[in-house]
Amino acid sequence: MTLDTLVNIPGNLRGAYNQAVPGTLRHVDELMDERQTCPVTPEGDDLRKQSFYTADGHGYFSTAAGDIEWAITREADNLILRHLNDAVNSSYDQLVQTRNYRPDNAEAQAAKTADGTVVVKMNQLRLSGTEKEWRYLQIRTKDGFIQTEDGYQVPNAEEQKAMTRLGYTPQNLHMLKEAGKTETKIYILNPTYVHKKITADRTSDSLWLASWLSNFYNSSDFVASDRIVSYNGRVRGVRREVAVGDAAKIGKVPRAPVAPSEVTLATFEQVKAYSTPFVPDTAREQFEEGLRNLYKP
Repeated sequence: MTLDTLVNIPGNLRGAYNQAVPGTLRHVDELMDERQTCPVTPEGDDLRKQSFYTADGHGYFSTAAGDIEWAITREADNLILRHLNDAVNSSYDQLVQTRNYRPDNAEAQAAKTADGTVVVKMNQLRLSGTEKEWRYLQIRTKDGFIQTEDGYQVPNAEEQKAMTRLGYTPQNLHMLKEAGKTETKIYILNPTYVHKKITADRTSDSLWLASWLSNFYNSSDFVASDRIVSYNGRVRGVRREVAVGDAAKIGKVPRAPVAPSEVTLATFEQVKAYSTPFVPDTAREQFEEGLRNLYKP
């Protein structure tokens, strides 16, 4: 696979992924590197100005000792992508309807121990934030230091493991710094939330979420706790060939009906301003991008 065979495929996570050749979807570290070395694609797409669903899977496990482990998988072991199209209780439907995907325990453990999976001990992460369901690692771009209660400090081994796997290398942090981003964040589930959810329902010993890489308009944050998979975004991969009759069925999202001429619709900016108190920061960019799609002529 070469960079010139990759394309940006629009749609919600299920619709866009169904149009990609399995195994070609870009992971966050690959997208970060591509934004640095080839920010403008042959098709004229500026990768720094676009946001992406990524190929990375995120499983949160509660250990026997009560600690939480975060497993970051490659596409082949991403259980969200593997079960997007299940006829019953698909990962997509579970994320939309119940906010967490709860897979089979044996399958989840196999994904956790796969060769390409990186497992991070969350009790060693110095997380910021006060939200019930999520926290974040706040990274200073000029040196890769982590925000802590005692100010910015050198990342510890577990923090560095997560940063490296997710593409926050010195080179890519420098790219963000040069773009005027003094800080960037990695959003993950709150370990306390994970523990409570799993202990309350032991049908599955893990929670799984999708992931989303933001564009440079904000701070190019990475969300490893993504549930907003029904928004129109994009994936980057090799587009698969489909029969002409099937093409119209893949990844299509109904457009909003045209209002009668006498009805005055709220503007994009009015809806954006009104929604601010109701949309969490982790979903803000995806919400606004979906909103922009509705306001396209």
